[in-house]
Amino acid sequence: MSKDKRIPQRLVLFDGECILCNRSVAWLLKIDKNEVLTFATLQYAKEHHLLPAMHSLPDSILYLQNNKVFMRTNALIAILKDIGNLYYMAVLLQIFPSFLREPLYDLIAKYRYLLWGKTAECLFLHSKLRHRFLGI
Repeated sequence: MSKDKRIPQRLVLFDGECILCNRSVAWLLKIDKNEVLTFATLQYAKEHHLLPAMHSLPDSILYLQNNKVFMRTNALIAILKDIGNLYYMAVLLQIFPSFLREPLYDLIAKYRYLLWGKTAECLFLHSKLRHRFLGI
């Protein structure tokens, strides 16, 4: 799948240079026992035009689900619902209105490199799970 140009129905886009983002993807890989999700870095998505008119990389996780694009906490909620076994976490997140959860997400996104650091390459480059990623 790594060289396939088709966009999967459930694609998680994350910052491949962000250590927090890489750790979050590692957690998603661990809990996604049915391999529902496919992953790609935002850098790969921009380079291969997977998203329309992306001038700069967003400070957000993106989730492409059946031609719909979810960002930030809405992406997390949709991802958790699709995985299924943590549906309750998605429901808990939805209890809080977006005007409360989005500023917290944005704050973490703004300082993620400072708090967790940055890596020169995606941490999954040499993983046994390469089949779950586009462009790796």
